[in-house]
Amino acid sequence: MNRVVKEVTISHCIKSWEQKTGKKISEEEHVSFICNIPLIEKLDQSINTLEKCKRLSLSTNRIEKFVPMPGLKNIEILSIGRNCIKKLQFLEDISGTLKQLWISYNNIDKLDNLQSLKNLQVLYLFHNKIKCLEEIDKLNTLPELIELGLKGNPIYEGRTNEYMKLVILKKLPQLKVVDNETITEKQRNDALTIEVI
Repeated sequence: MNRVVKEVTISHCIKSWEQKTGKKISEEEHVSFICNIPLIEKLDQSINTLEKCKRLSLSTNRIEKFVPMPGLKNIEILSIGRNCIKKLQFLEDISGTLKQLWISYNNIDKLDNLQSLKNLQVLYLFHNKIKCLEEIDKLNTLPELIELGLKGNPIYEGRTNEYMKLVILKKLPQLKVVDNETITEKQRNDALTIEVI
């Protein structure tokens, strides 16, 4: 006997949460579906019901892509690490409020579609698929960015962590924290003269 297994969407999780709690999820400021059982495979338009949500935690699921998110009018922190995301998209919908994007342990190889995130301060991209140093240059459009995590990406292969920290700092001198380490004055000075290869 074959059982047809339906794709688990965020819509299922929202309905289940509201049934269990007796509350309206649209009133919640922190919504967490971390390691949801069963795992969330797909975002859908029901994500836009999270109108008051400031922190949305969707880590450790099987989400493959973003959907338009114009309803997330108050989102400040989006945690979506340990999923299957390959492409950054639809982030302009939340660009006015998003301050932190935690998207480590995914399959991202390009840092496109981030330029609208003018208020972004923290960007965690640990353990993705970023191979080219030129991708870091795309983050120059983020004036408020002060913390960046990139360790565990292919761009580190054959390079020391300290060298990469200095290269990142040379490209993005406004950073205060790189790979979870506070930048020292010496590192800031060393970054000025580092040769990028």
